[in-house]
Amino acid sequence: MTYKFTSVEFMTAKEKETVIKNWIKFLVELTKDKGDNFTDKYGNEMPKLFQFFTKRLYEHLHLHCEFIAHYNQWGFFQEYFSGDITDLKRFFGHFETTSRYMDDYQDISEAMDDYQDINEAMSVEYLKVKDKIFNKADEETDDKFELLKELVKRAETDKEMREKLITKFF
Repeated sequence: MTYKFTSVEFMTAKEKETVIKNWIKFLVELTKDKGDNFTDKYGNEMPKLFQFFTKRLYEHLHLHCEFIAHYNQWGFFQEYFSGDITDLKRFFGHFETTSRYMDDYQDISEAMDDYQDINEAMSVEYLKVKDKIFNKADEETDDKFELLKELVKRAETDKEMREKLITKFF
């Protein structure tokens, strides 16, 4: 789908096009199986998905989509994409509707009008893959739960495992 964006004071139409391309690529990668990690330029082991969470996308999200910055790009990524389905739902709740701006927040709403075109486009693209994202997240949750059940089963006969589990959860 092709979008028509308008330039505004703090973001050109070209920058908006870049953000929507980054967003679409990020969503596609989010629906894929978790791949190998990669090593960043500082030698840190990072989730493969982080490569697709571009600086430009991060900047748009915290500057023009009413998200807080979470200190930096990595902190933001960890807050919403660390594998917790609740955090994922909280993040994507921002894109569930294109009319996110309530009358009670008129000043914010007017300031965000400059970004309505890109934010609506982001909502449209998210809604296209929403089911895929959450089906994958549900599968991952089910896998983790199966692993937990196996660990509990093992802990019934393995005292060391029992202590580790109890320490982990209490």
